[in-house]
Amino acid sequence: MMSFPIVFFAIATILGHSSSDSHLTSEIVGQVSKLKGKTIRNGDGDVHTVDLSNVTVTETVLKLFIQCNTLETLILSGTPIKDSDVVTISKIKSLKHLDLASTRITNGELKHLIQLVNLESLNLSQTSVSDEGIGFISSLPNLMSLDVSLTKIDNNAMHSLLTMKKLSDLSILGVDVDDQGLETLAGCRQLESLALDSISITDNGVRKLSVLASLKRLWLPRTSITDNSLRTISRFPAIQFLDLDSTKISDKGLSHLGLIRNLKSLRLANNKITDSGLFNLKPLTEIEVLFLDSTEVTDDGLKMLSGMKKLKYLSLGRTAITDEGIKTISKFNLTKLSLYKTRISDTSLQYLMKMPQLILLNVRGCLSFTKEAVMKLRKANMKCHLLSDLEGGR
Repeated sequence: MMSFPIVFFAIATILGHSSSDSHLTSEIVGQVSKLKGKTIRNGDGDVHTVDLSNVTVTETVLKLFIQCNTLETLILSGTPIKDSDVVTISKIKSLKHLDLASTRITNGELKHLIQLVNLESLNLSQTSVSDEGIGFISSLPNLMSLDVSLTKIDNNAMHSLLTMKKLSDLSILGVDVDDQGLETLAGCRQLESLALDSISITDNGVRKLSVLASLKRLWLPRTSITDNSLRTISRFPAIQFLDLDSTKISDKGLSHLGLIRNLKSLRLANNKITDSGLFNLKPLTEIEVLFLDSTEVTDDGLKMLSGMKKLKYLSLGRTAITDEGIKTISKFNLTKLSLYKTRISDTSLQYLMKMPQLILLNVRGCLSFTKEAVMKLRKANMKCHLLSDLEGGR
C-alpha cells in the first residue's frame, strides 16, 4: 500500500503535468489563431492537427510545436518556410502527416526528416525537391503516402521509392518520368494508389505496371495512352477507381473496361466517347461515380446506364444531353448530378422534381433553364446544394 506522502506526490505530479499540457495547448491555439490558422483537438482536448496553410509562419511557433507530443498533423502548404525550418519541423517527433506543398524548401535540409519515424504521409508537391531529396527521405520507416507532383524528380527517383516498403499511395503528377521510370516503379508491389497525371507515358509504360496486383486506384489523365492500355488495365485484379480524362481512348477500348466488374469510379471526360461506348459499360453494375463531361454521348446513350443501380454521382457537363435525357436519369437513384452547360430547358424541371434524394445539382451554364425553374426546384428540395448562374448557388 502506498504511503500518504507518495500518493500526494503522485497526485501532485499528475496535476502538474495536466496543468502544463493545458497551458501548452492554450498557447498553441492562441498563437495559431493569431496567424489566422486552424487547430483541431482530440477527445481529450489536446491539439492533434494544425493547419497554417497560406499564412506567414514564424520560427517561434514551429518551435512551440516541438513541445506538443499530441500533434500528429501539420499543414504548412503555401507558407514561406525555408530549408532551415525543416530542421525545426524534424524535431516534432509525434508527427504522422506533414504537408509542405508549394513551399520554398529544396533538398537542402530534407535529410533531417528521417528523424520523424512515425511519419505516414508527406506532401512535397510543387517544391524544388529533386531525386537527391527523395533519396534522403527513402529511409522513413512508416511512410505510406507520398506526393511529389510538380517537383524536379525524374526516372532516377523511382529507384529510391523501391526502398519504401510501406508506400501504398504515390502521386507523381507533371514530373519528368516516362515508361522507363514506370518499369522501375513496378517494383513497388505494395502500391494501392498511383497518380500519373500529365506525364510522358505510353501504353508500354502501363503494361509494365500490370504486376501491381494490389493497385486499387489509378489516375492517367492527360497522358498518351490508348485503347491498348485499357486491355492491360482490365487485368488489374483489384482496380476500383480509374481516371482516363483527356487521353486517346475510344469506344472500342471501353469494351475492355466492361470486364472490370468491381470498378466503382470511372472518369472518361474529354474523350471521343459516344453512345456505343456506353453500351460497352453496361456490365459495370458496381459503378458509383461516372464522369462523361465533354464526350459525345446523347440522350440515347444514357439508357445504357439503367443497370447501374449503385450509381450515385453522374457528371454530364458540356454534352448534348437534353430534357429527354433528364427524363431517363430521373429514374436513377442519384445523389449528385452535374448538367453544366447542357441543353436542358424548363421542361427538365418536372423530372428533376422527381429526384428528392439529390444533395448536389449543377445547372450552371444551362441557358434555357430559367430563374423560375431554379427557384421552384430550390423550394421543392431545400437540402440540395444547387449551383446556378442565376442565384450563385448555395
